Parts: sequence; C-alpha cells; structure tokens
Amino acid sequence: TLGGATSTGVLGVTMPSAPRAPDGGAAAWFRVFVYWFISAGTLGLQYMFGLLLVDLLAEYGQGRGYTAAVGSVGTACMEFVSIFTGWLIVKLGERPVCFLGAVSGGVGYLASASTTQLWHLFF
Repeated sequence: TLGGATSTGVLGVTMPSAPRAPDGGAAAWFRVFVYWFISAGTLGLQYMFGLLLVDLLAEYGQGRGYTAAVGSVGTACMEFVSIFTGWLIVKLGERPVCFLGAVSGGVGYLASASTTQLWHLFF
C-alpha cells in the first residue's frame, strides 16, 4: 500500500487507496499563473488576428489574402517551432526555454510595432 492507506471494497476485500496528489503550495499556483499568462499572450494574439485584420488592411493598403497570410504564417511558425521547443525542454528544462520564448516573443512584438511595410511582419 502507498503510505499504509487502504480501503475496504464492496466484497470486503481490502484494497490500497489511490495516492494523493502532492500539494505544491504557492509555487505551484505561481507556475500555473505564469503559464496561463504566457498562453494568453501568445495564443491570444494568434486567435484575435481577425480583429487586427481590419486595421492592418487600412494601415498597409494591401489585399485581404496577402494581409491575412501574416496571421497564417505566424500560426504555422508557432506550431513548427513547438517541435523543437519540446526537444529543448527535455534537454535544458522548462525554465530556460520559457525564458527564451518570452524574450524572443517580446522582441518580436516590439519589432512589429516599428514596421513600415506589411512584408516586415513575415519576419
């Protein structure tokens, strides 16, 4: 039995109880909050691209298909990079990879604010 905990089944047979999940405390809840915040920032921007499309069309004056391709390419890049991200998490751990992703994402968001042509957003 796990920790000596047992329970009596329907037929009177003693069975081990299911193990209790460990309590991570405040550190675990902080990690949940941080991962939620990161997901909201990255996935939220990808999923709300349709709302940005109208402003991007007005700002850059390009066609709808070309402008919409920015969001599609961004989503495709995010999904493609996830293959390598999983490998990096196994090799380096989740904290350094998370930090690297936050820094690269932040730099990308800041760089996108200074674009003058639509094709700049593809990089």
